[in-house]
Amino acid sequence: METITLRGDVDPVAALELRTRLSQATRELRPVVEVDLTRVTSIHASGVAALISADRHAQRRRGELRLRPPLAARARRELALASWFHVVGLDVV
Repeated sequence: METITLRGDVDPVAALELRTRLSQATRELRPVVEVDLTRVTSIHASGVAALISADRHAQRRRGELRLRPPLAARARRELALASWFHVVGLDVV
């Protein structure tokens, strides 16, 4: 299992780096990747999109993406809201 630990604000620039790291981590067959968000203070919709994309990719490879949720209330709300938009099929811009 590989663990990716994030800290602070996950803005669009950090989300691009996260997408690259997640892509590399989910390349193998049956990947198990844990993303530690406990120290994230804010997460932009592009960061949530990177997580959703990596989860789908891992599932196609018969693996899984595990999240340790953020402790900061703001980041938890942003993650929940962006995830809700994704579930109902709305784009976050």
